[in-house]
Parts: sequence; C-alpha cells; structure tokens
Amino acid sequence: MIDWKRLSLAVLLSVAAIACGDNELPDDGSGDGGDGPITTEFVEVFSSTNFASASESPRAYSLDDQAYVVDGIFGFDTYRFADSVLTRTFVDGSTSDNPWLATAFAATADRIVVKGIANQSIPSIRIYRRNSSSTPTFLGQAPIDAATGPVGAFSNFVLSASVERNGIQIWDAQDPNDLTATDFYETTAQVRDFVIADNALYALVGRDILMYSIHESGAALQFEGDYPLLAESARIKAEGGYLLVTEQEYPKVLSVTEPFNPVVAYEGPEMSQNNPPLAMGAGYLFVGTATNVLALRQNGGTFVPETEIEALGPTTELVVVDNLLYVFSAGEGLQIIRAPAAP
Repeated sequence: MIDWKRLSLAVLLSVAAIACGDNELPDDGSGDGGDGPITTEFVEVFSSTNFASASESPRAYSLDDQAYVVDGIFGFDTYRFADSVLTRTFVDGSTSDNPWLATAFAATADRIVVKGIANQSIPSIRIYRRNSSSTPTFLGQAPIDAATGPVGAFSNFVLSASVERNGIQIWDAQDPNDLTATDFYETTAQVRDFVIADNALYALVGRDILMYSIHESGAALQFEGDYPLLAESARIKAEGGYLLVTEQEYPKVLSVTEPFNPVVAYEGPEMSQNNPPLAMGAGYLFVGTATNVLALRQNGGTFVPETEIEALGPTTELVVVDNLLYVFSAGEGLQIIRAPAAP
C-alpha cells in the first residue's frame, strides 16, 4: 500500500527550485549554457544533498537541454543547469483530494507520456506536449490497464506493460483523454522493461531481450527474434545505436547499428552492486558503482577505461544532458559533472 502521507512530505521537500551559488564559474562558451573554462578533465560543477531522491531507483531521461526524473513521488521533475544554477521544476498531476504518483515515463519527438496511479488506486496515463527548454503542456489523461510496469510511446500510440499481465498492450492515444486498446502481445514472462529505438522495440523478458519491429506508425508489433542474456536485467536503455543492459553485476553494451542483430561492443567487469546504472553521451560510457562512476571513452566501436569519478554515495541513476553527467546517489544527493571536450 502506498504511504500517501510520507509521499506528501517528499513532495513538499522536492518542489522548490534550488540555485547553487557556490559553484559559479564563467561561461565556457560552448553555447549549451555550461559554465567554466573548456577542460580536458571531468569537473564537478554542482553538488547538493538537497536533491536526494525519494526513491532508491529513480529514472532519469535526457530531453532537449533538460533531465526529466521520475523518483517515486507525485508527478515528475525537470532539471536544467545553466549559468551555474540548477533549476528544478515540479510537474504534478495531482489535485488537492487526489494525489497522483508517477511510475513510468516515455517520450516521442513532440509528446511526453507518464504512467501513474491516483489515490483511489486508478491507473492512468497523462500526456503532455513536449516543449523545448520549458515546462511540458498538459494535453489530457485517461485510464489504463495497470499502474506499474514500463511505458513507451510511438507516434500517437502508447505501449504499456504491467507486472500483473505478461505482455505489451498498445493503446491508440490520438485523443489524450480517451485511450483505445488495440492489440495485445503476450510474452512468456513479465516484461521488466522495454525501450523504443527508431522503429524497433527491445523488451527485457526473463533472461532474454525480445526484439520487435514497429509497424503502422505504432499500431502493430512484429516479433523479430531474441537475444539471450546471462542473467535477468532490470533496465534497458538505448543510446546512439547501442543498447545498455546489465547482467546482475556486469554491465553490457550491445551495438544495434543493424537492427535485431545485437553485437557485443563492451562487457565490463563485475561491479560492486547489482544492476549498476549506465549512461552514454558526450563521447563516453558511464557505469555507476557503490562508490564512484567509471568513465570509458568511446573510441569507434570500443570503449576504453579513462577515469573514475568519486560519487556522493552508491549511484542509483545516471543521465547525460549535452556534456553534463547527472549522478544520482541513493539518499545522498545529486552531482553534475562536466565531461571534457572531445580531443
């Protein structure tokens, strides 16, 4: 059962936008709103314990010049770092008598889709218009089959999986206030997570990645095969032609330049925690551990270890926005690290 009083307190502690004046540096001239001189090293430009997540497993996404975070409280947050200031904007779907807890997040080029559950235990989808560098515009809300499990979006369709039912349901969301269930694609086990990249969907089911092509502008899926993993993974990400997964303590990167034919690009050593968070961007692969973040420079189709970045605590999520790495540490706070300029 959800402890709504505790979550209400978490909301009150998280809604304020916080500026950090101790980290003020001259603009680096990169044009991305960054600060400090152009550097060949990783530089911490922000660190604060005020941003400790309410969840042990927050999920962060890079859209435009902001990070979008779902962290176990009502609604979701946007983070934007510019001119030495981190601005946190809280986007809520609640009303005074009906709090709404966000559980999953997805986006297309022009839409944001957030799955959640209201105080009356009614699962629903909230759909927003995606606005570059500004708060999303709410378009509508409609009931859905389950509040938990991953969600995805493609064109005017929403794809949803749940822990109660093995498979993926497609919904026609052309009218954000009236979702229409279309096809259901059954799987042999629970869909733990899935990601959409181009016209392909990759789903974690058991110890496999199930691969589907997306047809009819999102209205249909076609099974294209599976890729076996050594162990179950809790999270899958798609970044720049790669899939990022973990096999318990072991990070793995798969190249999907040729869709539905994954090729191993990187297999890391055993980390100090299960399902270490992974992120890719600014020319690097980042792997979180219990004490730090490993940075591996992307060199063609390979990843070369370069340095370790000290973290505030055990890392729970990583996301790259432009050349900034956001490091979320369980119960400890948030760091923002500027990646070095490309050689």
